[in-house]
Amino acid sequence: MRNLLTRTFIGILFLAVVIGSFFLPHLCFYLLFTAFAIIGMYEYIAMMHKIGYKIQWLLPILITLLLCSTAFCFGRYADTGLNAGIWIRIEPRFIILPVLTFIAIWLIPIVELYRKQEQSTNIIATALWPLLWIAMPFALVILWQSVSSGVVLAMLIIIWTYDTLAYCTGSLFGKHRLFERISPKKSWEGLLVSLLLTSAIATLFYFIPYFQADKIFTTIWHWTGFAAIIIVSATFGDLVESMLKRGCQVKDSGYILPGHGGILDRFDSLLFAAPLGAVYYGFFSVV
Repeated sequence: MRNLLTRTFIGILFLAVVIGSFFLPHLCFYLLFTAFAIIGMYEYIAMMHKIGYKIQWLLPILITLLLCSTAFCFGRYADTGLNAGIWIRIEPRFIILPVLTFIAIWLIPIVELYRKQEQSTNIIATALWPLLWIAMPFALVILWQSVSSGVVLAMLIIIWTYDTLAYCTGSLFGKHRLFERISPKKSWEGLLVSLLLTSAIATLFYFIPYFQADKIFTTIWHWTGFAAIIIVSATFGDLVESMLKRGCQVKDSGYILPGHGGILDRFDSLLFAAPLGAVYYGFFSVV
């Protein structure tokens, strides 16, 4: 009972903090999601250390900070137009951030030359992968939120709704395993029923002005398609993180959220959903 109360309290607090950041100055959102990205990177490196891949700590975390900071600075100068779509007016003084980011990425294999690790090639690859998987999606969310706060919040709500419905319907009706080798509890029934229900619920965003502020998704079907893409990609995000945790023989990526695991456990779906969702959003912003 005590564990349930703790889990519930932490879950409500987490939701309040995340949702609240959307209605505060963009700096607050940047600081919060940059912290999530850095913690997520730390969790990943810690998991890799458990299986013998002694990844560098400093450079991946520094690159994560630089990517998120670049997204924040560019996002502050984002211009939107109902018909012109989205473009970024890059201030010359901000060029230094992506330059520093690329230099830091190049330093990863250079530093390995001097660390004298036995599996240097594997370690380099293992250090570069989370830049694509963790750092860039979080940076994308920071940039995207500055352009369309309502759509990004809608994406998170879709993910949370889908996760909840998939768990409930899968527990009640699930008989056919979705990917038993990786995640024995997930079922096709849970996926399909929650996909339909969540896509239907997503149509409500069409009627709420906050989510329609930029007028990119102009029909109910736009929202339905957005929800479907988010759900499918979120499912793969969840499965990929589960695969990595099984490979590292850990139940949770971390312990920062009692009863909920780590940051990667909370945002694994977002890390795959955000890039594809942004492509879908970008398509309708230019057509």
